Amino acid sequence: ENMAERNKAFSTDEGKAVYQRRKLTEHVHARMKNRGFGRMPVHGITAVRSVCYMHAITQNMWHAHSLRSRAS
Repeated sequence: ENMAERNKAFSTDEGKAVYQRRKLTEHVHARMKNRGFGRMPVHGITAVRSVCYMHAITQNMWHAHSLRSRAS
């Protein structure tokens, strides 16, 4: 897929919606990676889920904190 095709796909309403969701997800993943979550530090599905939940909770807390800071 070349850039012209990608730009054409993202210029439609459906493409814009997909890009908005993708942009949010990629931002969260980049933050996780910058916090040292480049590789999974545990083994086993239960442990992996636990670590992912902890990262999700941390991300939500950071986001809530930044929203509160902006409001005050």
